[in-house]
Amino acid sequence: MGVRRRVARVLIKIRLRASDVQPLLKVLKLEENKDEFVRQLVAEALGNLGQDAKNAVPTLVEQLKTDKNAEARYGAAIAVGKVGLASKEVLQALLAGLKDEGEFLTQTGKSVKVVQGVVEAFGGLGKPAVPGLLQVLRSKKEGAVVRANAAWALGRIGPDAKDAVEDLTKILQGEEDFTLRMRAAGGLGNIEAQPK
Repeated sequence: MGVRRRVARVLIKIRLRASDVQPLLKVLKLEENKDEFVRQLVAEALGNLGQDAKNAVPTLVEQLKTDKNAEARYGAAIAVGKVGLASKEVLQALLAGLKDEGEFLTQTGKSVKVVQGVVEAFGGLGKPAVPGLLQVLRSKKEGAVVRANAAWALGRIGPDAKDAVEDLTKILQGEEDFTLRMRAAGGLGNIEAQPK
């Protein structure tokens, strides 16, 4: 493992300060055409700064939308959710990320890791993300997998997604796709089960 990768691993474990945002953004820029693992971990390190990294959001959104590597896009999604800035650009990038079919080798040979990061990010954004997710959930144009991902994300938001209860219930009662029904059931359970 190279030095850059070792340093990147340490970044997500140490306590960073707001003053570290600009140097981390420079690292992302330097790594643009190099090591995807470093881009993933630097993005996650920025996310660990929470609101202190709000100036990094445009760079993270760009990485989520355009990086060719699924792991780097995953890191950007996780970071955007941790920063918690629910701007129009962030929500649009995350909604597009529900369709991300990025693959990379895992122990099972395939991964939906980018979508997992996007779903996690929606949980960090909360109620402002609900209207867009409901549009995806209701859209018959979207495939069952994308709609299932929206149901999963709504569940991750929890009680703040209570506006989705009726739609999730309809899916349970009327949809044929098993995965969509399962994600709707899980989402519904998370929305209703969490303390208000």
